[in-house]
Amino acid sequence: MVTKKSLLFTLSFFVIAVLIWGSATPALSETAKCKCEGKATPLKRVNDSPGNSIGSSEAEGSCTCDNGETYTFNELYVFDLSMGMGKVFAHAYGVQSYKDNSKIVYTYKSLPLSFDPTREALLIFEGTSEIVRGTMRFNGIKGGESFKGKQFVDGRQVIETIATYTLPLSKTKAADTELFIHKSPDFNLTIPKDWIKSDKSKNPDSVLRKDLDFRGTTNFEVAVSNLPEGQANKDLAKETIAFLQDKFKASNCQTLYEREIKLKDGTPAYEYEIKWNPGILLYTYRVVVFKEKKLIGIVVTDTNQVSDQLKQIPLSLTFK
Repeated sequence: MVTKKSLLFTLSFFVIAVLIWGSATPALSETAKCKCEGKATPLKRVNDSPGNSIGSSEAEGSCTCDNGETYTFNELYVFDLSMGMGKVFAHAYGVQSYKDNSKIVYTYKSLPLSFDPTREALLIFEGTSEIVRGTMRFNGIKGGESFKGKQFVDGRQVIETIATYTLPLSKTKAADTELFIHKSPDFNLTIPKDWIKSDKSKNPDSVLRKDLDFRGTTNFEVAVSNLPEGQANKDLAKETIAFLQDKFKASNCQTLYEREIKLKDGTPAYEYEIKWNPGILLYTYRVVVFKEKKLIGIVVTDTNQVSDQLKQIPLSLTFK
């Protein structure tokens, strides 16, 4: 028999996996069905009183849409356990991250939970969420979703969602980017327009850094420095690792690959990717060009191995 005590205990594993799925193509209105599974950190209880208890938790997991698109999610939520009512109300914010690094931020206004009367699962729940904002191909997105799911005794969740959203008809790929122009050496770069300009750089030669969001773990940076005498491509990755170890106290640094390439305008360049850990696992992809006695380096850093779409930021480098 399920008790109020077991409800409080199993909430340590409870996670609400919400999907708000979007298409890369602008449209008036879209609907998508999807399924999610996830896992939560143990519930942190911050207040107890007779008939009431408040706690918070974080969650992560993944979702799959009926068209095959997948994404990962991270959530932070607060529970209000109304024990006398046999229900729990959860308020949460979450972020979905897609393979191309587009993201959607959403919120629950309220989420009631109760015991499963069929006893097939421990808990059942259903509710709605609302989109707060989107980035990159989800700029200007509006909408939300309805969802329902079950929480089993072992902490496993099965959730079904129906998402409905709109994107501005004028939203195109070109509207998501802008041109960064640098003088002497003269070059330009196609960069994300909606990323946040940042002053967090530890590189004294940085001329521009933009972060995807306030965390700064996904970012790109443009640096221009004097070309050291005798500088060779083969030393670049090793020098970058030394910089990361010095400035960020990074550990477990590894060069994943390095090679000579040519940019779209035919300019010779050198690319490499490094895995490193300053406290969390990060990946840094860099494209370097020697030009007019200058070293131009464009860097992209992410918490996942850098996607082909993110690599297009440094690979868009064009010289006049």
